[in-house]
Amino acid sequence: MGKYHPVTLFAVNHRIALTFVIATLASCGDRDGELRGAVSKSADGGTYFGVADNDGGGCGSIQVDGQVWPHAVNKVAPIAPGRHTIKICSEMPFEVAAGTTYLFDYWGP
Repeated sequence: MGKYHPVTLFAVNHRIALTFVIATLASCGDRDGELRGAVSKSADGGTYFGVADNDGGGCGSIQVDGQVWPHAVNKVAPIAPGRHTIKICSEMPFEVAAGTTYLFDYWGP
C-alpha cells in the first residue's frame, strides 16, 4: 500500500472531479448571472425580450406586464428596459437591462 489510504485518495479525486463539473456547468451558456434566462448584448443596442419555454403550454397564453405576449416561442421583440412580470401558470418578475436581449427560459422556483 502506498503513502495514502485508498479511501483518502477516492475522496480527494471525487472532490477534484466535482469542482471541475461545477466550474464547467457555471461557464456553460450565456446566462450572464441570470437565473431565468439567457442574456446577451443586442447587435444593434436595442433592448429585446423573448420566451423560449411556454411552461408546458397547459396554462393558456403567455402574459408580459399583464398583456398577452403576441410573439411566438423563441421570437424576440423590442421591450422597454427595466422590471417586468411574466405569467403563464404563475407570475414572476424579471428585469431586462438596456441594450440586451433577454430570452426567458426557466419557470422553476
